[in-house]
Amino acid sequence: MKIIFRNLLFFLGLTFPFQACQQDPTPEIPIIQATEFQFIGVEHNEKLQDTFEFLVANQNSMGRKSMLSNKKAVEQFLISEQESNTKYPASMIAIGVAYTKQLFASSKHQFARQQVYPESLELGEKVKLYLGKLNVILSVEAFGDPSVHQEIKVLEETIALEKDLSDRELVLLYSATSIASHSYTYWSENYENWEQLGPSGTLQQSYKTGPAGNIVKADVAGAVA
Repeated sequence: MKIIFRNLLFFLGLTFPFQACQQDPTPEIPIIQATEFQFIGVEHNEKLQDTFEFLVANQNSMGRKSMLSNKKAVEQFLISEQESNTKYPASMIAIGVAYTKQLFASSKHQFARQQVYPESLELGEKVKLYLGKLNVILSVEAFGDPSVHQEIKVLEETIALEKDLSDRELVLLYSATSIASHSYTYWSENYENWEQLGPSGTLQQSYKTGPAGNIVKADVAGAVA
């Protein structure tokens, strides 16, 4: 059963409301801030926990079924969660569902291992630069290191100083940093709980270069996609 969720990714399509700030009587151009994207990380963690609770509730029955049946059950659960979400437009929900199906279609036994950003994405050089910096920050062996959050915050502050990043690029980067920070917090607090769902050490063996960094990198790659 551990193989079923060891590379579990879940990312909903999101829309982002932005409001222009006003100073005196002259309106300024809206400036996108990293703080506006905290809700993405919050919802990401909520859905991870919902999935964990689903696995716990169905652990006995899934243990008696085939790997393929178990994988299908988790896939259907995630798709149902997305389709029942009323916060976002149908077009955005469709993107999330399509991405989920892509992950589960990789093989009979495993999910697609999304630890890097899909080559099909058209990313500017500066976006690649900052995603690369985020990747370095997440290259850690263990959970619970407070310096990870501080380094992500510094990275967001550096991005905020850029003058030639488009709104789309800022949305992408701040979505990535939000997921990175919240995902690292989630796994720091819940990694051992997920470990208990399967044979001892299985999850760690899947991430030999550092379970902390690789699991969070997979979450971030899903967010970027």
